[in-house]
Amino acid sequence: MRCLYMKRLMLILLSIILIFISIRGVFFSSIMINDNKTINKAVEVLNNNNDIETVKNSIKLEKEKSKDKEKIQVSEEISFYQLYKNTVFLGDSITEGLIDYELVNEYNVIAEKGDNVKDAISKIDKIKQINPEIVVLFYGMNDVIEFDGLNENLTEDKFRETYISLINSIRSELPKVKIYAISPTDVMSNAINTNYRLTNENIYKFRNIIKEVCAETNATYVDVNSKISNRIDLYEGDGIHFKYEFYNIWLETLKESILIGE
Repeated sequence: MRCLYMKRLMLILLSIILIFISIRGVFFSSIMINDNKTINKAVEVLNNNNDIETVKNSIKLEKEKSKDKEKIQVSEEISFYQLYKNTVFLGDSITEGLIDYELVNEYNVIAEKGDNVKDAISKIDKIKQINPEIVVLFYGMNDVIEFDGLNENLTEDKFRETYISLINSIRSELPKVKIYAISPTDVMSNAINTNYRLTNENIYKFRNIIKEVCAETNATYVDVNSKISNRIDLYEGDGIHFKYEFYNIWLETLKESILIGE
């Protein structure tokens, strides 16, 4: 009887052991499976993090590029101030636009509405005080009106003589100065409403005179007019004066001429 009892007890213990082993196997298998999932999840997270880092780096690069563009834009905005800090611009109301659009320092501009080459000669003392390296002359528009040939002192030849006198007078005070003469610009057809003399035919004659004067005096002629040919979008409503973009074209063209001459 006792022996039978012991056998049953052994069978029960054996069954318990077998059940425990089975449960343990399932448990560890689950752990392994879960661990694999965890590992896979971790790899996925790492991959996602790598993607995020890539995006972050891309954004960082774009921001740096944007900052570089901003720096370039700022540089372009101030470049004319820097480039022309030792330059004096003489002219009329068109030249005054350099101040209005804040493209150069007001100190560097000597210009008044209605001025012509005769008026410029009276401003040589002021030029001398500034003592620039470069003088830029932008005359011709008002000269077309002034030198109308109605008397012997207001002929095209007189304009030529006065322009030469202006250049020579500047050089006598500032022997090392470089002089650049800007071509008078064409006008729109409605400019004649301002003055009957303001036609492209008349301006063409004065433009050629200035070109000849430059060749004779060793000044540099800067052909801005050809750069704005057929650009009606650059003109103000009066067909004479200009919008902002014209001044960029003018100053860039002048810059090219200065760099070529160096």
